[in-house]
Amino acid sequence: MDPFIKLPPELIAKVLVYTADFSAVGSIISASPRVNTVFRAQPTIIRNLLLCDPIAILPEIQNMCHNISLIQTRSAEFPSVVDYQQRCENPPPIEYTEELSIFILHLAARTQRLACACLTLIQQNFVSALTGIPAGDISASDRVKIACEPFSFAEEYRVYSSLWHLQHYASLREAATERWHWDEISMHGLHAYNKWNDTDFRRAEKMWTTAALLSDLGLSPIYGHHPFQDQERFLAQDPEGEESSRAAWTFPEETPLPFFRSFDLPPGRDMTRSYSLIWTPPSPPPDTEVNKAWALRAESRPWLPRHVGEFRRASTLASLERVPCSYHFVAFKRWRRLGLVIWDAWRVYRLGLFEGVPRRPGEVIPTPEGGHLTVIPDDPGEREQQLLRVNYVSRWLALIGESK
Repeated sequence: MDPFIKLPPELIAKVLVYTADFSAVGSIISASPRVNTVFRAQPTIIRNLLLCDPIAILPEIQNMCHNISLIQTRSAEFPSVVDYQQRCENPPPIEYTEELSIFILHLAARTQRLACACLTLIQQNFVSALTGIPAGDISASDRVKIACEPFSFAEEYRVYSSLWHLQHYASLREAATERWHWDEISMHGLHAYNKWNDTDFRRAEKMWTTAALLSDLGLSPIYGHHPFQDQERFLAQDPEGEESSRAAWTFPEETPLPFFRSFDLPPGRDMTRSYSLIWTPPSPPPDTEVNKAWALRAESRPWLPRHVGEFRRASTLASLERVPCSYHFVAFKRWRRLGLVIWDAWRVYRLGLFEGVPRRPGEVIPTPEGGHLTVIPDDPGEREQQLLRVNYVSRWLALIGESK
C-alpha cells in the first residue's frame, strides 16, 4: 500500500521540499504513485527544492540549470553561438511545467549521484596512496583518518560545479551539431566555452579532473586538443580525443571541454546504487576571517586551493624549457585521480602536504580548529631555515611512488 495515499497534497509537497535531496525525492516519486501525481500537479516543487540545496541555489548553478533546460526544449532554436549567448545574458523567468520539472529533477539527481561517485572515488584513491606513508610527526593512520573526514563545502562545490559545466557544454554541443547545425565559426566559439563563461583557464583543471574521474567510473569522454598544444613545449604528444597529460592551466582558453555523449553510469560501475554512498552537500561555513584565510567560505568558491601553486609553477617552468621541481608534477594524469585540485587547503595542510596559506613575517593566521599557523620569523636567516625544514615535493611524490 502507498504510505502517502491518505496525505493531503500540501503536506506531501512540504515533505518533498524538506527532504532537500534530489536523489531521495526521485526515489520517493518512483515508489509512490500518489507522490508522483502531486509532484506533477505542482511543478514549482522543483523550484523550492533547488532553493533548499546549498549548491543548486548559487546563481551560476541556477543559470546552468536554466540553460540546460532551455536547450532541451525542442522548440528552442539558436542559429549561432552569439544568439545563444545573448539569450543566456538575459534569460526569461523559468515557467515550471510538468515536463520541465521532471527533467530538472532527473538532471539534479543525476548530478548528485555523479558528484558522490567522483568524491568517493578520489577519497578511495587518496586513502590508498596515503596508507603506510607518514609525514613527519603525522602518522600514516592519522593521515588516513583526515582523508576520510566528510567533504567540505569547497571540495563538493568543485566537483558539482564541474559536473554542471560538463553537462551544459555537452547539451549545447549536441544541440548545435544535431539540431541547429551551427557553422564553423559558431562551433569554434562554442569550443571556447571557458572564455565566454568567465571560467579562468587557471581554474579550469577541476573540470578535466572531474572528467577523468567520470572516465574511470565507466563513462567515455572525448577530448579535444587545441592545435597550439601539438607543440611538445606546451603539451606531451597526446593523441587527439584522449586525456591530456598536462594540467588545464597550460591550455589555451579556446581548448574545448571534455565532451560526453552520455552521463549515465554503467550499472556495474554505479557505486551510488548503495544509498549510503549518496548524500547531500553541506552548507557553506560562515563568512569568518578563518574561513576566508583558508578559502572555505562560499565567496572563495571560484578559486583553486593554494597547494596547487607548486604544480602550476612546475608547468610554467617546463613550458619555458626550464627544469621544474619535478617533471612528475607536470605529468598530471595521476594527480587527477588523487583529486589534487579538489581537496581544500586545510585538509591538505593537516596531511602534511602544504605549509599553510601564505603569510607575512609576524602575521598570525588562524586555523579552523582554533589554533594558528607557525608565525614566520622577521629575521631572514631564521625565516629561510624554517622554510627549508620540510620537503613538500618529496611528500607529494611519495603518494605516487616516485622519489624525484
